[in-house]
Amino acid sequence: MSAITTQSTNNLPVALSTDVKKYIAASISESTKRAYKKWLTVFEGHGFTIPCNATDVVCFLTSIKKVDGGDYSAQSLNQALAAIACAHGLMGAPNPCNDALVKTVFSGMKRVHGTKPTRQAAPVKKDSLIEHIKKPTSKIEVRNNALILIGFFGAFRRSELANLDFNDVQFTNEGVVLTLKKSKTNQEGKLEQKFLPSRTDKLCPCKALKQWLEISKINSGRLFRNIKKNGELGDSISENSINLIIKKAFNEVETSGVMKVSGHSLRVGLITTCALAKVPTAKIQAVTGHKTPQMIAHYSREIEGFDSYPEI
Repeated sequence: MSAITTQSTNNLPVALSTDVKKYIAASISESTKRAYKKWLTVFEGHGFTIPCNATDVVCFLTSIKKVDGGDYSAQSLNQALAAIACAHGLMGAPNPCNDALVKTVFSGMKRVHGTKPTRQAAPVKKDSLIEHIKKPTSKIEVRNNALILIGFFGAFRRSELANLDFNDVQFTNEGVVLTLKKSKTNQEGKLEQKFLPSRTDKLCPCKALKQWLEISKINSGRLFRNIKKNGELGDSISENSINLIIKKAFNEVETSGVMKVSGHSLRVGLITTCALAKVPTAKIQAVTGHKTPQMIAHYSREIEGFDSYPEI
């Protein structure tokens, strides 16, 4: 993405060019940049270059289906098209993905190959937490308990957990307030807070977080850190490390062909647990931050099962 940004601003005055590049970079989330970079690398690896035309795009789509055995989902291919479109937009070039040829071929590919189910995160429900959370015997276990309970009861994404700072934490008589500087649905940094009430059982996220702060002696910087072999704390913890911690902790959670435990399983688990308990959708949204009820319905539809059939 940086190469594209440079190419699209190389005719601007130096000072203005620097500002433009900064704002262009800020307009796209880091996770989206990584995904687009991956697809542009694949695109170039198949012998195509940016800018390109509609014929190049359809040749690329059909070539990766042929070479890789048609294993890409329609959603993945749609992301590839978004990366190509974004690259052209940053260069000020016409978007070939809007061409009728590309849209027709892509529609035909979905009909021929079907829309492969997107892999979903298996929900880690409250019952799984009760089985897993035990009295910690090491600094790592104290951290993991806090990370898992905060992640579950706050319905946090991995990126949000990784970016929490000590100054984002405020304990109250009722529980703990966690402030998010940014989230997937709040890229502009509007005030967003999560209120996690104290609990009387072993699943209390407030108690777990206090234990982590006491043993780690963290009083500034990142809230969750990696821990070295000698017990010293690193500067921060990566999203990938959080993913591995959750997968290892709940590797016995039942999964299926399209459902696997991942870093998203805590967030999905809270939604599923709430849906099972018949919690109103609006209350679930207040925790998860979803703007509309559609995604809540998406996650809870499976567990409704026969209950959703009308009484006739």
